[in-house]
Amino acid sequence: MFTSIFCGSIFLDFKAYIYVCRADVAMKVSTMANFPISKLLIPDHETFRVKRQRMVSTFAERSRTGTVYDRFFDKCTSVKAGESRTLAELEGAGLIVRVYFALPIRYRRFLLRDLVLRIFFDDDESPSVEVPLGDFFGLPFGRYTRFSSFFISCTSGGYLCQFPMPFARGARIELFNRSTRTAFMIFCQVNFFELEKLDADCPRFMAGFRRENPTKKGAPYALVHRKGRGWYVGCSLQAQSLEKFLLGPWREIPFPQGYGLGTLEGWERIFIDGEEEPSFHGTGHEEFFNTGWYFTRKKDPGLFSGNLYRSYLKGRAAAYRQHLIDPIPFSKEIRVEIDHGIDSRIRGDYASCAYWYEQGDRAPLEPLPAGSLHPSCWLGHAAQVALLPAVIPAALLSAAPGVVKFLRRSSST
Repeated sequence: MFTSIFCGSIFLDFKAYIYVCRADVAMKVSTMANFPISKLLIPDHETFRVKRQRMVSTFAERSRTGTVYDRFFDKCTSVKAGESRTLAELEGAGLIVRVYFALPIRYRRFLLRDLVLRIFFDDDESPSVEVPLGDFFGLPFGRYTRFSSFFISCTSGGYLCQFPMPFARGARIELFNRSTRTAFMIFCQVNFFELEKLDADCPRFMAGFRRENPTKKGAPYALVHRKGRGWYVGCSLQAQSLEKFLLGPWREIPFPQGYGLGTLEGWERIFIDGEEEPSFHGTGHEEFFNTGWYFTRKKDPGLFSGNLYRSYLKGRAAAYRQHLIDPIPFSKEIRVEIDHGIDSRIRGDYASCAYWYEQGDRAPLEPLPAGSLHPSCWLGHAAQVALLPAVIPAALLSAAPGVVKFLRRSSST
């Protein structure tokens, strides 16, 4: 009995010590970003002094005497080519907790890359969100696919974002049409809490799109590079190989070319506040997105991370990751980058959307790339894959010495 009491006392002391350490770490982290991010990512109603919840949508009372077809089109809107349409305009202090879309995309190839979502907060002239609609919702290569994660879901034709988005004086949500045709029947709903007021140090939600086509050999791809203070909370990434992997030495076809998907061998690095050595140094695309082995399953979405697409035929892969449990604070600067292949030796078409919260004055987002945002053609890659079976035996034979060396090294570690 004495032993159990003694062990129990030690356990309680140890547990108390762990809690003190956690509190100390939490206090330091909170000091770095000056806001309890957990109360924002899962909104605490007392912290935000909520008055009520409301919803605005594209529904408009245009005519009560029209036909049933007229009444149907009261529910949705359209955006002409080259024009921008305001879908929601909110006044006062608030907290957006739901942004929903539905729109027809059949026979409109890459419409999800042609429509650009813009969100403005607090009378800012530059948007805090400027991302192609499909990329904002993590969709791969401008195509709709079903998945459900914590903050973002696309199910049965709907698009849902539940990243909390605070604002002090107002918010405006717009949709810009970069294509040459009108986008019809766009349904949008925005749910938000009306607040008494918003604390001055509350960070604002931001989302930015980047693309490099092609990536530069020897230079990693940057998902986001921001100077300021805040929290990084996730990203989605689409990687397409542009390498003529059959023309190189045959011994490199299995590795590092990865039979056309060698881009996935590239590892990630996250630099915080201007550090020379990264705080995070990973081991590859799959591990960064909490999967493995070149995305064993072609599609395997999870609650906080997963892959939505993988094709050897097209040389494409797409994945996402959200940091609800482990948001990354930064006080001065953050840079998240990933190699395309080992040491960025494989050229690719990379596109990404990063999500973060930022406090204080916010610099404008990086502008969208000029010209078409459509994904690169994959037919050339497919032709190489079609010829691959004819060269695999020779490739494996020429790569055998390296494989043997690799196996020996693996068994000795």
